[in-house]
Amino acid sequence: MHLVPKRGVLDSERSASATRLGDWGNARIFLEVVRCGSFRAAAERLGQSINSVRRRISEFEREIGATLFTRDVLGTRLTDEGAQVVDAVERMESASFDI
Repeated sequence: MHLVPKRGVLDSERSASATRLGDWGNARIFLEVVRCGSFRAAAERLGQSINSVRRRISEFEREIGATLFTRDVLGTRLTDEGAQVVDAVERMESASFDI
């Protein structure tokens, strides 16, 4: 039996206390991946490399202390925590439109 390593935020990297969001750009890229359904499609739409998008998502996951996507050959799927973050980031986006 061959075990597949877990991806995303390690348990040791999860923060017990809430942290402040340091970069709206990572949240914006997260939302684009959600809307496009894949890292590749989001990268194309944003005009960035797929590796850059993956790195920014990994940074965002570490920053908020949650694994947002499960990744496999079929693409990305939101975790339960990821779905909650989508709601929060969409509210942030809506608030920014009010400025």
